[in-house]
Amino acid sequence: MFKDCNFTILDNPEYFEFENGLWTGKHQPFKTVNVIRNTNFSGLGKIDTSDIAQIEVELKKFEKRKLKEGDIVIERSGGGPKQPVGRVVYFDVKNGDYSFSNFTSRIRVIRQDIFNPKFIFYYLLNFYQAGKTENLQARTTGIRNLDFNNYKQSVEIPVLSTPEQCNIVYILSKIQSAIEAQEKIIQTTTELKKALMQKLFTEGLNGEPQKETEIGFVPKSWEIKKIKELVLETETRNPEKEPNKCIKYIDVSSVSNDTFSVICHQDFLGKDAPGRARKVVNTDDVIFATIRPTLKRVAKIMPEYDDQYCSTAFCVLRVGKNRLDFEYLYQYLLTDFFINEIGKLQSGASYPAVRDNDVKRMKIPYPSIEEQGKIGSILKQLDFKKALAIKKRLLLQSLFKSMLHHLMTGQIGVKDLKF
Repeated sequence: MFKDCNFTILDNPEYFEFENGLWTGKHQPFKTVNVIRNTNFSGLGKIDTSDIAQIEVELKKFEKRKLKEGDIVIERSGGGPKQPVGRVVYFDVKNGDYSFSNFTSRIRVIRQDIFNPKFIFYYLLNFYQAGKTENLQARTTGIRNLDFNNYKQSVEIPVLSTPEQCNIVYILSKIQSAIEAQEKIIQTTTELKKALMQKLFTEGLNGEPQKETEIGFVPKSWEIKKIKELVLETETRNPEKEPNKCIKYIDVSSVSNDTFSVICHQDFLGKDAPGRARKVVNTDDVIFATIRPTLKRVAKIMPEYDDQYCSTAFCVLRVGKNRLDFEYLYQYLLTDFFINEIGKLQSGASYPAVRDNDVKRMKIPYPSIEEQGKIGSILKQLDFKKALAIKKRLLLQSLFKSMLHHLMTGQIGVKDLKF
């Protein structure tokens, strides 16, 4: 904890001022402005500008509510079943006229000689992440509302020296910048791979002329085949027949549609295994979720899951030796074209699904096994780069949250850190 330090509450008009958000204007003159909404609150207090709304607001009201760099926007109404209300974002958008919605409020530091605005932001971010807004909210019809007056009284801010605040801001900002750098790599790699998949699966690697087929343009030497012509039969097995044997079970939620991999599993004794634990998977199988297939829950089976079980909600595809490269098949199943086509076959309004046979009847472009291997390898390298960036981002996010907590509670002082 901070030692020999004075504190002030957020509800101190000497240091801070507050303003409620804007509604759509009723009286002219109007002005069209960008508005920060709850949906623009992204992780770790960043503003997501990819989906900014514009509304007509009263010019007079906007003049009091125009955001400037260093302002903090707090969510006062919203949240969700597992998300308390009270998130904050730091405004640092350089261009454009911005305000904030009626479900939010603005916090502005008016004595910046005493408080660094970004230090206050980080302090409020830690207050939220520590779960301290949980007891400061009320729920009405599923929406959480922050008791803002109580919030302002509850937040006690340490009055640290300006240099110490700046050093804390420097440390946390550097970690955030590193996170953003990894996010940029992830975004760029994703976009590059999407463009490269389109090129490789329609033009191939050898620069040969194209021909038009029922699944679009492909190189002239390629064939078009149904998946079922190229894969082997797989087995089902009842784990209850070995009641005391421990099994690993992969269900639909075990597969990430961000990394397109198995990210977790459940352990069961055979006698306790779920009824859906019937399909046996082997190393290098490709599994495709037939429940909500457009969500792209596709994964390769790694050696740790060899001879284990997946849900019957997966179609298990096992390639024949020298007939189909499993990496090539896996990558093609991730193309927008394949997902769109399989999506046309799903049925069921509330629980859309396809059958295993629907997946196996799908047609794919079929080059030589050598060219399949090369295409699969190229795309796999991009997957590796993206996975590495995702891993680094997770580590940095964990570091940020840890440093935020320790610095904002005084458990670590900047004098204890090497810059």
